Amino acid sequence: MPSHKGITCTISVDGVPAEELGTEIEGSTITCSIISHDDKPFIFNLDFTNSTALRHDYHIYADGMMIANFTTTRKTEIVTRSSRAVNGLMERRKMRFSKFETVDQKSDEMETRAKILQNIGTFKVLIFRAEEQARQSNDARRCEILEDIKEVHEKSLKGRAVSHKTLFGTAEYEWAAFMHTRKLDPHDRPYVTFIFRYASKAYLQSEGLIPRSPSPEPSIRDDEKQSVEEMSPETLRRELLRYKARDKDGRKPTKREREPSLVTWNSAAGNDSDGEVVFQSARSVKKHKITEVIDLLSDD
Repeated sequence: MPSHKGITCTISVDGVPAEELGTEIEGSTITCSIISHDDKPFIFNLDFTNSTALRHDYHIYADGMMIANFTTTRKTEIVTRSSRAVNGLMERRKMRFSKFETVDQKSDEMETRAKILQNIGTFKVLIFRAEEQARQSNDARRCEILEDIKEVHEKSLKGRAVSHKTLFGTAEYEWAAFMHTRKLDPHDRPYVTFIFRYASKAYLQSEGLIPRSPSPEPSIRDDEKQSVEEMSPETLRRELLRYKARDKDGRKPTKREREPSLVTWNSAAGNDSDGEVVFQSARSVKKHKITEVIDLLSDD
């Protein structure tokens, strides 16, 4: 659960708190990774209980797009939908993960927004302290239209591994009171910044953030054997692969096994901790015929 300066920010995916992986803190910024899932909704949870500020302004970005801009004096906030000012009303959309795929052919409908291309697969939450007093106004700043991400050319990611993007639901509009506040932190230096990189479990495993734990392939005991008609497609496929592997091994010519290596501990320096481990192939160790020599000139 990422926390910094008394503020905590978490993300829940399909109602379950996401596990943070590879959490790092640098200055006022916390960075971590979470697992994303196809077509699953997500929400943001903010907890200001241990913060000393009386009011907090917070901006939330998904894939480089601002999706929420709020101010609050409450100790906890839950953001379940994007919220943006449009024509004096608040536009709200539900959010979910969507599978991301690149294309290798250029077209006129390609995504060209630099802030999007640089931040696909990333959530960013900026938090500022603000004066407790706020002024209500009907003059809300109009936000730019929230557009779904277009097709992305594979070269535009510059080698970044991205498995999902954020997809927004149908827009709903409602009246809302807009507040103007005075921030206590510079606009370019938030009090706390949370960055969540989201990706599939397989992607995070490939980066070593999730350890791989291969499970042994189950075998079928004699009393559990099924006929071909009774096997599920997955079981039938597994048995076919096992048969092919066994048949291939049966036709493979027998090769001479490589002779094992000898391991020698060289402690010539007289200190075991400074010894040297020498690996030597047994094939390189020559066998010398031992011949007994009798000295006939000896006085004995």
